[in-house]
Amino acid sequence: MSVEQNIKFYFQIDKSNLGIENIFSAHLYLYNPQNSKVSVFLYANSVLDGEKQHTLDGYLEKGARLYISRNQKKSFLTNTNQKDTDIPSLSAKTRVVDSSSGVEESQQIEENDQKLIEDFETAITSGAYNSVYNIMISEIQGFPKGESEQISLAISLADQFNFIDNYLNRSIVTTFVIAKLQGIVSAQATCELFTCAYLHHIGLSQISRDLLLKPYHELTSVELKEFEKHPKQSSYVAKKIGLSLTKDQIRTIEGHHERVDGSGYPDELVERELTLGSQILSLSSTFIDVTMGKIDKTQNAKSAFAKIKSGNDPGIGAGFNGKALEILEQLITKKSA
Repeated sequence: MSVEQNIKFYFQIDKSNLGIENIFSAHLYLYNPQNSKVSVFLYANSVLDGEKQHTLDGYLEKGARLYISRNQKKSFLTNTNQKDTDIPSLSAKTRVVDSSSGVEESQQIEENDQKLIEDFETAITSGAYNSVYNIMISEIQGFPKGESEQISLAISLADQFNFIDNYLNRSIVTTFVIAKLQGIVSAQATCELFTCAYLHHIGLSQISRDLLLKPYHELTSVELKEFEKHPKQSSYVAKKIGLSLTKDQIRTIEGHHERVDGSGYPDELVERELTLGSQILSLSSTFIDVTMGKIDKTQNAKSAFAKIKSGNDPGIGAGFNGKALEILEQLITKKSA
C-alpha cells in the first residue's frame, strides 16, 4: 500500500522520536521506497531489542521511513512523553471538538478530501454520485486493515460495495461526508460510522415489501408501529449474523431515527443520550429519504433541505443536530449559489 496514496492515515517520525523507550503502545510502520509499500515493522507492546534496533538502522540507512498510524497518535505521544510540536509531520493545526460518540474526532480536513467535497456538492444537485462513491470506498480500503476489528469489518464491507445508485448508498456517502466535515477523521471513527451507515437499514429485511413500498405519510398507525421497529431489528440482525460491533455502533444503528429533542423513535432519546454518529446518520438518511420521495413526493436538494430545516413536516419531524444541519446547508447552497 503506497504511503503517498494514504499519507493522511500515518505521520512520519524520526528515530530520535522513539527516545529511550524500547516498548511502544503503537505499531511502528516502515515505508519501503523500493516497492512503495508500508508494513508493520514492530507490533505494539513488542520489545525493540538490540537486534531489531540494528535491523531498523539498516532499513533507515537504505532510505526507509518510520511512521505511526494517526489512529494511534495519542497513545504514541503519551508513551514517549511528547507533544505534536515535537514531531515536524504533526505541525499542521488540529482543533479537537466536543465528542459524544466515544470515538476520536479532530477538525482536520486534508487537501486530499477537497475532491470528495466538491464532487459531493455536485452530486446532491445533479444526482450523479458515482465519483463520490469511488472516492469514499478508496479511502476506506486504504486504511490499515489489521489495526482493529472495526477497521477490518469496514474494509470488508467496502470490498462488497455494489456502486448502485440507491437510497442506501446515498445515505452512506452523505453520512461519510458530513461526518468528515464535522470532525470525524480518524481511521477508527470513520470505519465505525461507515459500518453503521452500511447496516442501519438491514432490519428492513424483517418487514413486508408492500409496507416498504408505501410512502411514509401513507402508513396506517399499525403499519407505522411495525416500521418503527426496524432500527432495533437492524442491530439484532447484525449481531445475529456474527458481526463484531462496539456498544457505540449498536447505539448509532438503533438511534438513526432518534432526534436531539427526544421526538424520534424507537426510544425518544435526547441529545446527551445519542452518539454523534447517530445524529449525523439521522439527518443524512432523512435527507436522502426526502430527495428520493420516500417521505412524500420527490424533492430537489434545496427543497428537501428547506422541508427538513423548517421542522413543520409531520413525516420528517424536527430535532436534528445543529452542526450537521449547518454543514449540509453549506454543501447544498455553495453549489447552487
